[in-house]
Amino acid sequence: LIRAANPAPGAWAQLRGVKIDIYDGARADGGGVPGEVLALSVDGLAAMVKLGRAAGVRIVTENWFDLLSSPREVHHVLDAVGDGLGFLADTGNWHGAAKYDDLKSIFTCAELCHAKCSFGPGLVMDDVDYGRCMKAADEAGYAGPLTLIFDSPGDEWRGLDAERKFILDRLPGLHTARAAS
Repeated sequence: LIRAANPAPGAWAQLRGVKIDIYDGARADGGGVPGEVLALSVDGLAAMVKLGRAAGVRIVTENWFDLLSSPREVHHVLDAVGDGLGFLADTGNWHGAAKYDDLKSIFTCAELCHAKCSFGPGLVMDDVDYGRCMKAADEAGYAGPLTLIFDSPGDEWRGLDAERKFILDRLPGLHTARAAS
């Protein structure tokens, strides 16, 4: 039995009646049954949605770590749990050759976004990547808020300001659509 999130706060498991705190986790090769963890996650999220509804709380999940590492898994979980589960697309959690196509696919079901830009030394913004991420959101019809996230070395406030200016200056249609809603 595993409850909560990876990593903490509150992640734990029970093994032979003993509670074990979990501080980190990753996919590992082993003797598990394909889809077993995903099915358990669907069951757990469905239970959380039910409890959330009773308490007047919207439950939202994010494409974080290996469990929801491709659009296929994201869509599977969201479809299996149903409309009661919200989705947050985090642009910083996608990599590889299919990154922008993958983002476009998941943005079709996102209601929230962590619009995270990468910065290099000297707080140099990777504006090409950031622009392509935001273009994927726009092309997918994403209409939710953009929460700016700074997750690089350097001055956080300068980084957030650079992200904000990028959105306002280079993507006015994206900003206007958000401001009007």
